[in-house]
Amino acid sequence: MPASLVGKTVPAIAAGLAGGSATAVAAGPCGAKGVFSQSGSTVSCTFTAAGEDTFTVSPGVSGVSVMAIGAPGGKGGDLHYPGVPSLAGAPGGAGAVVTAPTVPVGGRGTLYVEVGGAGGNGTGGLTCAAGSGGVNGGGPGGGGGCPAGGGGGGGASDVRTQPASAGGLTAGPGDARLVVAGRGGGGAGAAPR
Repeated sequence: MPASLVGKTVPAIAAGLAGGSATAVAAGPCGAKGVFSQSGSTVSCTFTAAGEDTFTVSPGVSGVSVMAIGAPGGKGGDLHYPGVPSLAGAPGGAGAVVTAPTVPVGGRGTLYVEVGGAGGNGTGGLTCAAGSGGVNGGGPGGGGGCPAGGGGGGGASDVRTQPASAGGLTAGPGDARLVVAGRGGGGAGAAPR
């Protein structure tokens, strides 16, 4: 039977995934942080907290549908000096939205849901620093020195067949990831014109 794994954007994290089944499933398919809901015979789990969680595939389910949203990059640092007009850093880029209507999962009892975290904002002026990278692969912002640091990159969101600690990310045959939504890049820090 097909199942449904659907996500939504959440302003605080701006990344999410969700899951469900076309048949009733035992309590707890949504792992530790997923939010369970049911409409008729379709159940859903929505994951919005950055980091790893699990989705339990109920017996008899051969496929799931997934919507994954990568996290946004952080804003670049603003530039503020006495006597100089303020300049704003560039906004971070949005994460990708990926929808996969049917992902084969036959025989898998557990899927691992990785929700990307937003990149940190850069700072400028007298406290200039680059923003930190978001959870699940976001890189730190560039130009960590003055006049303004770049925003950190957001983290990717994905569904995979094994926990992140097991590795297995080959970007080719045998890769543990079933669906990946790319992350948004960090914004540039402001610079004098």
